[in-house]
Amino acid sequence: ARLPRTDLIVIADSKGVSYEIVGKYREAKAHFISPLKPTAQQEQRLAAVPLEQFERLDYSTVSGPQELYRYHATTLALCPKKCKQPLLVQALFMHSTGKQRRDEKTRRKKLDKGYQRLEEIAGYLNKNQYFHAEYAAQQLADAVPKDARDIVRYSLEGEDGKLELRWW
Repeated sequence: ARLPRTDLIVIADSKGVSYEIVGKYREAKAHFISPLKPTAQQEQRLAAVPLEQFERLDYSTVSGPQELYRYHATTLALCPKKCKQPLLVQALFMHSTGKQRRDEKTRRKKLDKGYQRLEEIAGYLNKNQYFHAEYAAQQLADAVPKDARDIVRYSLEGEDGKLELRWW
């Protein structure tokens, strides 16, 4: 109401994007730019897009001039529970080789932590409390970090005192 303009561009943090707020931007004929935390469904949609379909940006940072940035333009529907009419917004999915490298390093640490704990448990098997399959299974349930459980698998076989653990 205080800025009756149609060329207004609102630059906001991630709190600046919600169904209600975008609706108000639309009413005011304003444009907006904001980061958006994708939903699980949107992440799956993004994962289905091959990196070759991302367009390269002619952009570099001072701290990482060798890093490459790419984007994929798409449209997303904002629709909270119980919404009747989704709001369609233009979106850019971004890819950075630097972020990819950092994510790979973090993932590797989690995998290594899981493998190390499995190896540790394998050394305890059939001794003390690890003599019992139920106790060993409880320890194994927490051995692998939650976000690595789709990657690191294991099986515990045998009966008390004759347990065998394998992982892959």
